Amino acid sequence: MPLPQSRFAKKTPDPDDRPDKQVVTDSFRWRQEELSGIPYPRLRDTEKVWQRWRGDRFAPVFKSDFFLDVPPALASMGIAVDVGDGEPPFRFRYFGSALAQMHTFELTGQTTDAIEPVGFRTLCISQYQAVLKARHPIVFMNDIPTTNPRVTAGHVVLRLPFSDDGENVTQVVSVEEIELDPHEMRQVFSDLIVRVSND
Repeated sequence: MPLPQSRFAKKTPDPDDRPDKQVVTDSFRWRQEELSGIPYPRLRDTEKVWQRWRGDRFAPVFKSDFFLDVPPALASMGIAVDVGDGEPPFRFRYFGSALAQMHTFELTGQTTDAIEPVGFRTLCISQYQAVLKARHPIVFMNDIPTTNPRVTAGHVVLRLPFSDDGENVTQVVSVEEIELDPHEMRQVFSDLIVRVSND
């Protein structure tokens, strides 16, 4: 069955897209969006949990219990990455089981150097660095290339800063929503890795 055209993808440039808001890396396209403007209530609920956890700090202290507070469907689609001094590679502290199945790799304890293909690695690292710089939650709308060059798969990620010391971002936590059925999305990522290994 053919994959549907992503609602985030654009076959031709849209004049309403500001160039400084859209990034393309190795055919992976992404842009930042306002949380209030996206149709994903579970992501908004997750941001409310983050607000409650942080209190009067700029960002909360990370504990794995955070994933018990987010909407249950998103807990297994979660990631926690230690960002250290802000320079990659970054180490994954937690990599949700549903993400491991979808992406075809398990990254708990590994670093961003293990992300394949390289274009997706660049996307992830760039987004972690954007959160480090902004020091507040950011929603990223990602378009993932498929075997059909005219079709992309939508992938929406809320990335949230956490801080052990109350001054610096020390972790970035992410939760994801996808447009496709998880099995279809797994096929998209499997195809990407096969294509890259054959190039």
